Parts: sequence; structure tokens; C-alpha cells
Amino acid sequence: MRIGIRFSKTGFAAYLSHLEIMRLFARALRRANVSVRYSQGFNPRIKMIFSTPSPIGLSSVAEYGEFEVVDEESINVMKERINAVLPVGVKILNIGYIGRGIPNLMECAKMSEYLVIRRVNSNADDVLASIKGRYERNEKISNRKGSFELRTLIQDLEIAEKDDKIYLHYFSDVKGKNAIRYDDIVKYFFGEERMLTMAFRLNSFDVEMDGTKINLDEYLEGRVE
Repeated sequence: MRIGIRFSKTGFAAYLSHLEIMRLFARALRRANVSVRYSQGFNPRIKMIFSTPSPIGLSSVAEYGEFEVVDEESINVMKERINAVLPVGVKILNIGYIGRGIPNLMECAKMSEYLVIRRVNSNADDVLASIKGRYERNEKISNRKGSFELRTLIQDLEIAEKDDKIYLHYFSDVKGKNAIRYDDIVKYFFGEERMLTMAFRLNSFDVEMDGTKINLDEYLEGRVE
């Protein structure tokens, strides 16, 4: 039986690598006495899969993973036991059994929703106008795989300004040629100047052929709020 989890990675935990997160959860599952299924072979490991990881330094409340259990048990109890042994900054938010026929969550995760908050020294109104102008003109931006139009890589961009901070809210692919890192977006719009920047992954989605977004939470049956 497959268990899917949505977890947060915030504070200092935002700087944990993908490998460190995998090791952290393997240790937590053992300490929580979850009846997990192991791989076969000389060096058996817990059968776990994680969706496309967020870049180091990006806080997230929409990281996903899955593992297999041998025996069915209460997901409420399982969630409490695992959270009790996870470090500060990492917490399971939703948990549930994954239905039959649903691919692994790494395959399902195709797009994420982001919020970037950037403090600016110069006139915030000028910075805001510059970003809006570049997006409206659909200028080119590089994502380390090539140069593409802005609206191809940064979808449904919403821009706001408050208290000398610029807020960028947008959607972007998490893999493939149209994926772009949040720090590349910050560098493109704000340049190399080192200023306080906060970035968050808010939600992750599967995307159907017609462009309909499906929040990955929908694949967790009987999830716990």
C-alpha cells in the first residue's frame, strides 16, 4: 500500500539537500516504527520516492513524497508519530493512501506555484514598472537550457509592491525545458545586487493535456488537514 505525504521545508530546513531530506525521512520512518516496505537485495532500503525537489534555499509548504507500508494503519496516528521525530522546519501537512492507477508523485508533479518577496533599495515604483514592462513585452529569459519568452517560463505572473518590497506570484514548470529556478528569475528582474529575498513554493500540480491543474493533494485519499 502506497502512502503519500505533503510536507513543509522551512527555516534552516530550506537549506537541506534532496539527499539529506531522503535520509531524514528514512530515519524518521524507522524511529516512528512505521511498517514500511523495503527493497530486495543485499542492501535493502526503504522504498521511497520524492517529487521534484525545491532548490536549496527555497522554503516550501508543498513538498511531496511517498513510501510503501506492509500493513494498513490509521494515517492520523502515522502522521503524529512521524512528525514527533522530524526536526524543526520539516513537518508533514497532509497524508493519505494513494489510489490505484495513480503514477508515482515524481511523475505527477509538473508545475508549482511560487511567491517571491524582494526588498528593494531604489524606487519601488520604478522597479515595479520595469518588471511589468518586461513581462508585457514578453522578453527573452534564460533558464540554463536556452532562451525562451517570459510568459512561457513564468506563467500568470502577478506583481505587487508594499513597504519597499516587490511581490512576485507565479506558476512555473518544475521539469523539462520550460522549468526555471526562482533564483534565475530574481537575477533577471533585479540584477546581481544582494538584497533580502524570500521565496516560497506554495502548491504543486499535475497538469492535464488541456492545461487543467490538479493539486497533488487530490491524489492523497483520506488526507489529514
